[in-house]
Amino acid sequence: MQLTKYIAASGIATRREASQLIKDGKISVNEVICKEPFYVVAATDVVTYKGKVVHLIAEHVYFLVNKPKGTSTTVADDTT
Repeated sequence: MQLTKYIAASGIATRREASQLIKDGKISVNEVICKEPFYVVAATDVVTYKGKVVHLIAEHVYFLVNKPKGTSTTVADDTT
């Protein structure tokens, strides 16, 4: 995963903001300052920002819900 995407997925900043943080030298990978936004982060790499380790937020979770016939799931129901 690219470093900018990793930082964005961790919730620290957007991709554009992450790119700027990297260029400013505020992000380090394995205790080495990385100034390349497209650096590929491996699962074993340790990414830090302001001296704290950056962790990914859990992947998206999807819920599949079966609803009874006739149940409306809209914000506005015009069929009253």
